[in-house]
Amino acid sequence: MGHAASVVAIAAADGKLFCVADGQLWWRGIYDFNLPWTSIAQVANVSAITATDGRLFASTSDGRLLRRDAVVSDALWEDIGHALDVTGMAAARGKLIEATLDDRLH
Repeated sequence: MGHAASVVAIAAADGKLFCVADGQLWWRGIYDFNLPWTSIAQVANVSAITATDGRLFASTSDGRLLRRDAVVSDALWEDIGHALDVTGMAAARGKLIEATLDDRLH
């Protein structure tokens, strides 16, 4: 499908892949052949991302929970709360699920 160098988090939304690598948010289409990634925004300290209902959610290593629209432009990340010690994220039916370092599921 292609390459994913230095990726620390990846999510799919609305037929697009979004990933965080090297302090940048990148996107590309979901196809079975190699496509280039396009950088669309800077984002610092992201440890996990997921998507639901047309939005991306990210947790950061400094404990923030961020949200932005899943668009391929430099949309603003909105700080919407805390996400302490998150190791992974998922989303389903409008719900955000987080796994944490202390073996909890929120």
